[in-house]
Amino acid sequence: MFKQCIMVGEVNMQTSIKKWGNSAGAIIPAAVLKKAGFGMGDQVEIEVVQGCIVMSPATPIFTLDELLSASPKGSFELDSEDTQWLSSSPVGKEEI
Repeated sequence: MFKQCIMVGEVNMQTSIKKWGNSAGAIIPAAVLKKAGFGMGDQVEIEVVQGCIVMSPATPIFTLDELLSASPKGSFELDSEDTQWLSSSPVGKEEI
């Protein structure tokens, strides 16, 4: 899978990795965050590529209700079977 990468350029800063609970964290300087197009609270995906830690914007995960509410009015119709299925309770190990 190819992911687009924006080279930050002209921002050369150092930071250190510190213990954060059972994980580790590093302070990302505001200038680097801004150049990369990230903001506070953004969700990111982290991966290792050729020995480098790469952060990319996370792919949003939408619920069915979010997808349906974003659909244009009249783009679909729910019949009684659809309505019954949508309002039914899980019967196995489905996640809500």
